[in-house]
Formats: sequence, structure tokens, C-alpha cells
Amino acid sequence: MAKTKSLLATGILALFSATAFAAPLPAEIYLPAGAHTVKADRQGNGEFEYEAELPARGNPIPSLAKKVIAHARSKRFSSGRI
Repeated sequence: MAKTKSLLATGILALFSATAFAAPLPAEIYLPAGAHTVKADRQGNGEFEYEAELPARGNPIPSLAKKVIAHARSKRFSSGRI
């Protein structure tokens, strides 16, 4: 029983420490509603890596792409493709 409690406590601490050390998301990163953050990592070259999971239902790719593009434009990003 003590081993189970020890493992549970270790798991909970790992979860909280991983959350505490996760890099805060810059405003330029689009965070979809209902997204579960998998990875948020500041890169050494000034870039930022963000990965999220979304429920399959209610998140069609074309709609999500339009929201990402609108967000990029609102942050004054420009490209020949945006």
C-alpha cells in the first residue's frame, strides 16, 4: 500500500512540475477552443513550438485553418500565402 501511495504522489508531483515549467504561450500562438496542450516549448533560436490535441468532432480542418489565418493576420503576420 505504501508503494502505491508513493507512486501516486510521484506521479502527481511530476504532473505539477511539468505544468509549472511549461513555457507560457506567446500571444502570437493560436490556441483553439477545447485544445489540450501536448507540448509548449521555447526554442533556442527565438522560435516557439506548440502542439495540441483537439477533439475530432466539431473541429473541421478548413474551419480551423481559417481561424489560424485570421489570428495570424490580427497579429500583423504577412506572407504571400496568408
